[in-house]
Amino acid sequence: MHIERGNYQSFASMIPLLRLVFPQDDPRYYRNFLLYDPLFDPTLTWQAKEGGKVVSCVWLLPRQFTGEKTPIFAGGIANVATHPDFRGRGLASLLIEEALREAKKRKWSFVFLMTDIPHFYEKWGFREKKKFSASLPPSSSLPLRSRPAPLLERLEIYGEFYRRFNLVVPLRNPAYERGLSRWNRYSAFFHEGREVARWMKLSTFEDTPLYAYLLQGEKEIRIFDLFWPRKTSDGTARAMIGALATRAKKTVVLFHHPQVLETLGFSPQPASDTVMILSFHTPKGEIYLPPADAI
Repeated sequence: MHIERGNYQSFASMIPLLRLVFPQDDPRYYRNFLLYDPLFDPTLTWQAKEGGKVVSCVWLLPRQFTGEKTPIFAGGIANVATHPDFRGRGLASLLIEEALREAKKRKWSFVFLMTDIPHFYEKWGFREKKKFSASLPPSSSLPLRSRPAPLLERLEIYGEFYRRFNLVVPLRNPAYERGLSRWNRYSAFFHEGREVARWMKLSTFEDTPLYAYLLQGEKEIRIFDLFWPRKTSDGTARAMIGALATRAKKTVVLFHHPQVLETLGFSPQPASDTVMILSFHTPKGEIYLPPADAI
């Protein structure tokens, strides 16, 4: 067994393993991180090889967060995969420890990941940050307009919105946003059939905008991020969500921070998977990873 760091030339050797372990995702999902993530570094991937084949791998994705006067640097652990024939040997644990050592060496503030097996990561000190959602059936006849959300316009509102709630969130800029749309397009979480998640601007005739990253599913509309400017009242924001459900004749499922859900008058319900965070230097404000930025 041989453990090594990745590079540009060895990146493709991980794809067969990732396709085996995560068959629901299109292989273009992984390649698009390499091609379009402005912070992606293939040397921040680790591989365990047996007979020249990758049998386990881990990625560490550099990320910048906002919420303080100075940038907050962090890392996202992703694509933790081990071939079924090599499980139970501690390979993934060895690779995760390599990633954590690198994060500490770079003096990043924290490391995060998404998982449905949170107990596995507790031995390294990761703490669970549950994801929450709420559902809203058709409930409003409010006139509603919808169109693609202009990139720069919504980026302006995004940062201001989360500062209102004192939440530390990923930095979004045009380069990162274009990459996010490209790799999410091939994630099973963000597409259903021919439908893919997209940013939409919803508004009433009074021009009170609401920005939503949503997926029009067959049975429901799923919203993975949602924010609005101060001129849009919280009540109007909820009414527009209800109007969206009414127009589509489908229930809307909104994934969001519990503070935001409660502001909209919802009762937050725990989601099935969770975010795990290991803090080295705790930033001011609460760390929040919108589902749109899930890795």
